[in-house]
Amino acid sequence: MKSFLSRIIQRLSAFRNELHESGEVTVTPVDHTHTTAHATRCVAQDTLNAHPPRWEMSVAKRAAYNVVQSQDGYLAEHRFKDETIGLEAHVHGNSPVEGDGMLRGYPFYFRARHAEWSFTLSLDPEVDPCGLRESDQPGFFIDGEHSGYGLWDYFGSESDASYMHYADAEAIIRYCAQRFLFELARADS
Repeated sequence: MKSFLSRIIQRLSAFRNELHESGEVTVTPVDHTHTTAHATRCVAQDTLNAHPPRWEMSVAKRAAYNVVQSQDGYLAEHRFKDETIGLEAHVHGNSPVEGDGMLRGYPFYFRARHAEWSFTLSLDPEVDPCGLRESDQPGFFIDGEHSGYGLWDYFGSESDASYMHYADAEAIIRYCAQRFLFELARADS
């Protein structure tokens, strides 16, 4: 589990360096004390520092996550929102852990099962991202007359992803959202 988060942290670090070196995007830390209006350009944020992995979270921080706890101790669902990037998401279930939501008006679907996770976003607000077939390369893709954006990776081994903690799912969804917005801004320029 820690090796997966280490890889995510390394990727975010490389991603932040790439953003900083390009000069096109300003890299700023997350500030949840207020919301500011942002230009159409993506502002990369340090999502892992803003939302630490589960073993570093206190009970008070978990309460701030707005989670609903079931009788048996498993989380029934987890909702989160980040107005600075236009992200609203709902994570639920186990085996698979699934998530859905909107990112700046684009619907997305997240799924974690066995030792893998995937994130699929539809570039057409009327098309369900669950029905899109991703290409064999991460990033933008075309499926017939529809287009989308997809990312995927491994998580742990065997069935670790099937029982992924919702804080891990949120960190992955935030990473995918940031990556999509950065690549969208790059494609538009």
